[in-house]
Amino acid sequence: QQTKDTSREVVGSWLDERPFVGNRITIFHKNGKLFMENKYKDGSSGIMELVEMKSPLGRRFDKIGFSTFEDHWILSSDGNLQLYDNEGLITTAKKIE
Repeated sequence: QQTKDTSREVVGSWLDERPFVGNRITIFHKNGKLFMENKYKDGSSGIMELVEMKSPLGRRFDKIGFSTFEDHWILSSDGNLQLYDNEGLITTAKKIE
């Protein structure tokens, strides 16, 4: 039984279906800040703070703090969430309706 957090304003949810690292991703606003929550198949989860940047590809979300690989997420026009690093596109997480 999950309780709905009414203090969250959800931007969207996506499913990353990669083997071993697959998870459900939710981006949301809370208390004027932007966060990403990852929920994994083993029941573990994590939340990190994001900052939204401008990008010609769509809405761009970057982790706040140090990132070794310059990884970031792009919310594309089709509603899917793309993970990029300094080498290019890593994977696309499909939007959950």
